[in-house]
Amino acid sequence: MALAAGWAIDVDDPGGHDALPVPGVEPALIPLNGLLLHHLDEVFAELTWRIPPGTLGAELPSRSMVPRQLRVTLLNRGASYSYRDAVWAGIIGHCRAADGRRWRLAAIGMAVPGLRKWCKQHPPRPADLPEVHADLVAGLLTRLATIEPIGTDLGGRLVFSAIGYARRQAQHRHATLAVTDTDGVGRSVRPRFGNPDVGLARVVAAVNAAHSANGAGVRLDAADMFLIGRTRLERCTMADAAAELGVGVEAAYKRRQRAEALIAQYYGIVRHAQGNTRE
Repeated sequence: MALAAGWAIDVDDPGGHDALPVPGVEPALIPLNGLLLHHLDEVFAELTWRIPPGTLGAELPSRSMVPRQLRVTLLNRGASYSYRDAVWAGIIGHCRAADGRRWRLAAIGMAVPGLRKWCKQHPPRPADLPEVHADLVAGLLTRLATIEPIGTDLGGRLVFSAIGYARRQAQHRHATLAVTDTDGVGRSVRPRFGNPDVGLARVVAAVNAAHSANGAGVRLDAADMFLIGRTRLERCTMADAAAELGVGVEAAYKRRQRAEALIAQYYGIVRHAQGNTRE
């Protein structure tokens, strides 16, 4: 199966031998008996290739195991954050190696519990579920190709990036979609995610409307919304968000600080001086 970033994943070979990729196949077009995340989770559970000790780093894992056993160790409440980050760093490295196809499938399997939990907490319309599942997988693979395997909460950052990608894709699909009410009046259709991105967009629109009415020239734009959404909602690092936006880290911090100050001013929120805060 070929997905984001020109990458392929093996879904037909539980033993992990390299199968030929299927170029140009999109997840939503693959005939499945169920939803994509469910299907990939089932495939992941059946993988029989083993991860030898030390494959992911010093004594990681500590013994030979199949991918589903590695996921159990990650989900164990007793697992330390440093252990989880070290395992994810090793997985990310292998995803970019020559045998990366099977490791990318393993990475999806590791992330499936978090992605399915989000789908359950923020259910889209049933008709949208196939596309949402495909977008979550595509978003995860896209981020796997670019994320620096350093820092903390690597797994969480990957999951939140996939969620953010799926949200943006859903908003794009529904941005111009209109349906007709029974009385013949058209209304716009918004993604049904209980979506923080939608709330942020409304805040930005309200702030800009207020500034326009007051004749003020300072306005929030798409880049401001992107920085706040990526760093505050999706837990992306500012360095990663700045790189995606094509600006320096210092400029990105200043831009977000200015945007949040405008929002706070609009809502009458008193912000205490924090100096050059980095969070």
